[in-house]
Amino acid sequence: MTSGRFAGKKAIVTKVHDDGNKKYRFPHLLVAGIARNPKDIKRKINKKKFIKKTGVKAFLKNVNQNHVMPTRFVVNDFDFKDLKEDQIKTAEAKAVARKEIKKRFSAVYRNLPSTKTNDKAHNVRYFFNRLRF
Repeated sequence: MTSGRFAGKKAIVTKVHDDGNKKYRFPHLLVAGIARNPKDIKRKINKKKFIKKTGVKAFLKNVNQNHVMPTRFVVNDFDFKDLKEDQIKTAEAKAVARKEIKKRFSAVYRNLPSTKTNDKAHNVRYFFNRLRF
């Protein structure tokens, strides 16, 4: 993301609206992203602290296509087919969807694939690393 509240944060495009719609009359994307990245952990840490430190804060937002910078990394580990456009119309529905996205992100981060066995694993690791600029 290049502008707005979540500028500099990484996100995954879930739906594309090239023509726009009634509310947004410009081409826009529905993105699910990481608002707060997981913290670094040490090897000898108990389970409770591990779960707390590896938690991810997620966001869900409609964004103008001009405010997004695509990268060469493709992440296929997340399935957002069940995410609907009407889930972000009300605050309560958006909160529920955000919690579901948080669960998915945290589950994938806690079970990161090995880069030795999976050639696309570095894409997932890049997604969870913090941008430094």
